[in-house]
Amino acid sequence: MMRISRVAFLGYGEVAKTFVSSWGAKAPQIISAFDIKTNDISTRQEKLLEYIEQGVQGTFRAEEAIHSAQVVFSLVTADQAEAALKDVRSALEPKQVVLDFNSCSPQTKKKLADIVTAQGADYVDVAIMAPVLSTQPNIPVLLSGERALDASELLTSLGFKTEVISNQVGDASSIKMLRSVMVKGLEALTTECLLAARKSGVEEHVLKSLNKTYPGLALHDLSRYHMERMLNHGERRNAELQEVAATLNELNINHSMVNGAMTWHQSLGALPINTDEQALAELSDQIIKLLPTDYKSSTETNNEQLKL
Repeated sequence: MMRISRVAFLGYGEVAKTFVSSWGAKAPQIISAFDIKTNDISTRQEKLLEYIEQGVQGTFRAEEAIHSAQVVFSLVTADQAEAALKDVRSALEPKQVVLDFNSCSPQTKKKLADIVTAQGADYVDVAIMAPVLSTQPNIPVLLSGERALDASELLTSLGFKTEVISNQVGDASSIKMLRSVMVKGLEALTTECLLAARKSGVEEHVLKSLNKTYPGLALHDLSRYHMERMLNHGERRNAELQEVAATLNELNINHSMVNGAMTWHQSLGALPINTDEQALAELSDQIIKLLPTDYKSSTETNNEQLKL
């Protein structure tokens, strides 16, 4: 097994903080991190306090964070994954292993692997397969790449539930991307249906009918959960869905449904709504009140981004 005493994080948001807090006594001796929020005066103090609270050595430059680290955890947003690794490219060293947990398309992961291996370091494609807060410390992850077995042993020792898919970078992410068509698409579908039903004044009848058709889904609770996920994480998930669309593009598969899901995630993620302890009806009313109505322009923007 890889004997690890020092790890580094590129990106130190909710997922990274959850990782570290779940490790407890199993954590490596030294944990360093860089997050772009430390470069913004409005978010710097909060991020520095998070480092202190978790015993993490925060840095103001990404290169400083990964210096002498045996393993680098890349945990930025999907649209920043390439920029994050390019920023540290010259600082990567032989024998370092980059674990890329970002939700990117298989082709993006292969491109990022080339950046890392060109410096003599190793790259492992890692896909997180469930919400980290509800599954910690046994967070399920898939791995692929030449060092996937070694990385699996390390992550297992830290509490992760791992599965090695293959030695080919991109295979783990393919599974996550294609699963996301269903997961994030279903979130958008239930939200669209229930908001329209609420606005029409027939939501109880729609839910009653759907529960007869799909008795195992508990759609009342599921719909509220989906709305909450989109409100809290919609902007990040919109970026992930762009990678899903790119994956389908690579396969020459139509992704019009994914485009629609992008619009919903982006729209809800931008709304200033506190989701705590609100019933489905109350949450729906707030969303309807604040939701932008220019869906056509939003969809066209997503299409332009994807060069359709």
